[in-house]
Amino acid sequence: MLKTSHNLKKKIFATALIFFFILTACEVKKFDDMEGVATWTPSPSLTPTCVPIALSTPDDWGGRPRLISVLYDPRSMDDQSLEFKNNGKTQDMLLFMSKVIPNIMHPSDQVAIFHLGYSTYEAARVSRPTSHTFKPLLYDTPSPYEKIPTLTPLPPDYGFDNVAAQNEHRKQSTAIANTQQADEQLYNCKVAQWDSVVKSTATAWDATATAEIGGITINLYDDLKKFEQNLNGETPYSTDELFYGGIYHGLSFVTRVFQAECSKYGDCILVIIDDMRVYHEHNQDMLPIDLYEANIFVIMPNCVDMQDTKCLERQKYWSNEIEILNGGEITYSNGSRAETNLLEYFNSKNK
Repeated sequence: MLKTSHNLKKKIFATALIFFFILTACEVKKFDDMEGVATWTPSPSLTPTCVPIALSTPDDWGGRPRLISVLYDPRSMDDQSLEFKNNGKTQDMLLFMSKVIPNIMHPSDQVAIFHLGYSTYEAARVSRPTSHTFKPLLYDTPSPYEKIPTLTPLPPDYGFDNVAAQNEHRKQSTAIANTQQADEQLYNCKVAQWDSVVKSTATAWDATATAEIGGITINLYDDLKKFEQNLNGETPYSTDELFYGGIYHGLSFVTRVFQAECSKYGDCILVIIDDMRVYHEHNQDMLPIDLYEANIFVIMPNCVDMQDTKCLERQKYWSNEIEILNGGEITYSNGSRAETNLLEYFNSKNK
């Protein structure tokens, strides 16, 4: 009797054990089929180290290098003045150019300056200041990592009495929190590295560029003054065409510069400071001229009123002529706010 009772207990226990395994399997299957609970592997690790940031220079950093040509004739001043941005003004075109040209230059720019009234390139060439400071490579600004989606809550009808579901939910919550913490640590590390490296690079670059522009200002004024001493061996304004400025000759000199150098620069720009008078219209000397679609900024010092009939006629003539000579957009100004207008123009072309 005792043996039978003992065997019965063993059968009951075995049956209960089998039932427990079946029930557990069903619960696991039920949990596996449940939607809305995603697994997440934390990455990067919780102990990140500062990693090197790839060097990169943003496209708009410091602007694109430009080739700038300048044509000028001091006689076109008459009794007018060229105004500086600080409200000062001068009738000395050489002084104006020596102060303004370095201000429109950026690192890696080059300027070719020609005096109108000469018949040959060599005689008209005044100066060729070049900035030898080039834009440094800079690190990209670090960006915060994207936020990890929050864990989908367990369905309300599922309950929290299932130990496996609760454990999985807790595991995923911990993994997400750890990943977000690691991402934040990496981001802070990159910011610290960016601040130390980029700021020092930019500061040093700015100091070098500023010093170079200061040197260009001094050297340019010396070049302009030496040129006025007429040491180039040619008498200026020797023919009627040259006497009236010889703009077509000047444009042929600019063509040589653009032809040889434009492809090396991001932009080619022409600045003309002259009254824009002509003697023989439409390039009667058949000088080789191609402006390579360069944009043009013209300062007409003697046009106090830009809407004066003569000034408007010259603007209309040269707008048509520049288009024929493969020039780009042409902008006209006068001595009023001359430096301000010129700086604003170059800033707009640098974007």
